[in-house]
Amino acid sequence: LLYDAGGNLVSSSETRGSDSEIIRFSGFAAGTYYVKVQGNAGAVNNYTLDWDRSNYAPKPDSNDAAGKSNDTLQTATNLNKFIGGLEASIHSDTDVDFFKLALDGVGTAKNYAKISFAGVEGDLDLFLYDEAGALLASSASRTGNSEYISLNNMEAGIYYLKVSGNNGALNTYALEWDR
Repeated sequence: LLYDAGGNLVSSSETRGSDSEIIRFSGFAAGTYYVKVQGNAGAVNNYTLDWDRSNYAPKPDSNDAAGKSNDTLQTATNLNKFIGGLEASIHSDTDVDFFKLALDGVGTAKNYAKISFAGVEGDLDLFLYDEAGALLASSASRTGNSEYISLNNMEAGIYYLKVSGNNGALNTYALEWDR
């Protein structure tokens, strides 16, 4: 049985009739976890506990390089320097990524922002804010491998996108947009 730091059961492995049990950590936020080994129906036996000690958390991306950060509206990465897409990561449970996007005219049906990621590795969410920081739209589905926000009918101006991990999830993602 696997418990989080608060003592809540978060995963288990109950393969009866097998010589091994496995718990996969895919999609868990960084933190402290506790393993409890117990015999089925009071069974007693010897066991060996092995674990992979590798750190599989995504590495900070170039937007979070030493001395840089895009964790606030004021430090948002300017997307007007890029053409259509970039790769990034949510690499810690406190990391968020902000991106500044300028619409040159009223948004059309073809204008959008989208993140793509491997949902099984950790669920990410996408938010759209106006220049003053007011939330305008969000895409926070709990299933799938992408989040999408239409920019249709948005007035010309400055907007901000925010990418964050759902409940501390970590993951890499591809951000694409058409403005």
